[in-house]
Amino acid sequence: MAIRAEHLLRLRPSLKSTGLWTLVLLLLASGAIAPVMILVAAADEVMGTLFAIFAWFVFAGSVVAVPRFLWPTQSANGGMALLVGAEILVVVSLYFSWIVDYGIAVSASLCGGREPAESASWAIGSLAYACIGSWAFRSRGRVLWAWPLAVVVGILVLALVRVVVPGAHGHCET
Repeated sequence: MAIRAEHLLRLRPSLKSTGLWTLVLLLLASGAIAPVMILVAAADEVMGTLFAIFAWFVFAGSVVAVPRFLWPTQSANGGMALLVGAEILVVVSLYFSWIVDYGIAVSASLCGGREPAESASWAIGSLAYACIGSWAFRSRGRVLWAWPLAVVVGILVLALVRVVVPGAHGHCET
């Protein structure tokens, strides 16, 4: 059976679906970055304050837009409420997983350089967060529990890579 051009065109993602998933990734990024930027802004950093305001505006715009495109047959207000509730759970899970990551990061950095492990851990942890978070948005019922789960898994992957990648820790002479 020969492959026709029509079959290949059907496999290509449409501009609408590409834009939609870009919007979902913006929501995932701003939903995780905005709460962290409040801490940076609290440290009296002018650029941190501006970035925090920008991140919250991106998050608010995404919360308004995403339910209309992902779940067009359901109430937009209900979708926005669902995303705000999920964001509250994301902030709570971000806080508790960050405490665990902080302990692991301090332990891993006591004896050895962190340079190779830092960039690798952030890249792989962010990728895990984006993959699970994007999967969470495929179903409206999944967002409330899978988005916070994506945060926890992303931070745990980040911590695991910090420990596993060579250069993250070494033998200590005490």
